[in-house]
Amino acid sequence: MICNIWKRAVPAKLLSTGISLAILFAAIPSVACAQATEATAAPGTLTISPLQQLAQMAALEGITFNSQYVGEFAANPSGGAHSGSAYTGQLSIGSDVDLGKLVGLAGGSVHTNFVERAGNSLAAGPLDNSISVQQVYGAGQTWQMSLLTYEQKFGHFADVAVGRDSLDNSFIGYDFLCDFQSNASCGNTGILGKDTSTAFNPTATWGGHVKLTPTANTYAQLGLYQANPAVNPQNSHGFDWAFSGTGFELPIEAGYVYTTPGATEQNKYDVGAIFDRLHYSAPYYNEQSPGQYGRTLIYAQAQQMVYQTQPDSSRGLYLFGIGMYSPDGGTQVANFSVEGGALFQGPFASRPDDTVGFMVSELHYNNPFLMSIFDAREEEGGTEFPAANMVMMELNYGAQVNRWLNVMLNFQYIVNPDGLGGTSIPVRNEKSSAVIGLQFTADLGKLLGLP
Repeated sequence: MICNIWKRAVPAKLLSTGISLAILFAAIPSVACAQATEATAAPGTLTISPLQQLAQMAALEGITFNSQYVGEFAANPSGGAHSGSAYTGQLSIGSDVDLGKLVGLAGGSVHTNFVERAGNSLAAGPLDNSISVQQVYGAGQTWQMSLLTYEQKFGHFADVAVGRDSLDNSFIGYDFLCDFQSNASCGNTGILGKDTSTAFNPTATWGGHVKLTPTANTYAQLGLYQANPAVNPQNSHGFDWAFSGTGFELPIEAGYVYTTPGATEQNKYDVGAIFDRLHYSAPYYNEQSPGQYGRTLIYAQAQQMVYQTQPDSSRGLYLFGIGMYSPDGGTQVANFSVEGGALFQGPFASRPDDTVGFMVSELHYNNPFLMSIFDAREEEGGTEFPAANMVMMELNYGAQVNRWLNVMLNFQYIVNPDGLGGTSIPVRNEKSSAVIGLQFTADLGKLLGLP
């Protein structure tokens, strides 16, 4: 009786309007109804929940839904400001609409995503480091709209996307970035967030890009994104769409890609630059004229499968690396950053979807910036000059427990935490720190059996 009432309360016509939240919030009663139906169904009869029925109807019209929860625990038994632990989590709910199926607009699609973050940061507390060791912390511990874009594909030659997005969704990223819990890799590749005004996922700004693929193995893309020093205040939830006081960023990238037969990830080589045109303050560079305008970042990156357990197998070893350089001298926080690592997919024949990963990154700060930190320390009685290099490492094992759950154990080590994770500058350098981490990722769409 309850199931019948619920079915009438959530009519199928909701799907035609793309109201994804209504569908996803129906998950709990849907699963309960499915279990009740299963109990009374004839032996051998395949039953699906009302939610699955609605999602399948939507998929036929070109509307698909996705949802994921990521939880991350981190603790530093030694080093940093003091020992401690922290947990943070992120829930994402999104949809993709194929306009070709829905309204006959071939190559057109609409993408949306909402994110809610809650929890605490080890780096902002006990560790005292400006780069987080939990990838889903930051950008406001609240809910916000992180994506709303229209995409139009013109065959295999061109792809155009515009709307509310973040630059790092399309530029300066390789496939293994977020196979690590450390934000030195995922979401904050070295100096990108320190020397440009790039908005990181899940923070969104106005922008878009054009990607051209003249051949099957080559591409070039150009973007234009809003640069905003105070983007998405926490109480705006991603709906602060104003342009006042903002500038723009112009990223360009070109690359060569191909896939080893049987591999799940591409081999990729690319170079790019980000031209940031925004007024910003760098008082550590020139105290008499703190207002600065315009910064540039140049980068190159690569990833390659270098070993395959057997021909046409998905199991094998990938190597990857990225280097970034800031050519604008002391007006930028850092000179350069480098990162490299390896990822083995399918370390055991019986576990083809598990991974073993290792990464190490080095960030080198500019001397004028370090001098400004030292001057602040001297005012508090400190005498130790800050370390110029910060090194972050991670070794992890990711276990694909089932089709919807991945659990990753990781060990991280930070050499010379920069002491910039909190609101005040410490009078001495923080101690190098060991971090124990645990990340689990639940694909809620697969859990609920959605298309």
